[in-house]
Amino acid sequence: MVHLEIHSGSVSRGKSSVNFECFEELLLRTQYLFPERFPEKDTSLSLIFVNNKKIQELNKKYRKKNVATDVLSFLLYDATSPEQIRPLGDLYISLQKAKIQAEHKKYSLQGELNTLFTHGLLHLLGFDHKNTQDFFKMNAAEKQVLKSGKTLLGCA
Repeated sequence: MVHLEIHSGSVSRGKSSVNFECFEELLLRTQYLFPERFPEKDTSLSLIFVNNKKIQELNKKYRKKNVATDVLSFLLYDATSPEQIRPLGDLYISLQKAKIQAEHKKYSLQGELNTLFTHGLLHLLGFDHKNTQDFFKMNAAEKQVLKSGKTLLGCA
């Protein structure tokens, strides 16, 4: 089982148009669709909302790219860790970037955040898009998770 911890920073749970329950549902759906990709032990996943400045700092520090990006994922899982609940990883999402992309794509903010969350989670599970074959596999997995999640809790 994966325990999701959401660090929303300036995103207010009460006033925001962000439905945090969607991320729990998408996580459960991903576990259902790809159980073999998840560790057998209990793990935790941190979802951290940041601004463009913070995600640019992280991108520069860890990927040597001095630009703001939409989502970064950091795999932390260590199968040898003695902790009862082992961290799977951290997902950072730039809310500013997500809002701009949602407007550009004519998506809802929630729809864009769902896409970014799913994309980052799939990276933590070993999916990638470095070559064409991997791109198509990851894209298909992303669509499968998101398609199933649209009917959940109004998460479109």
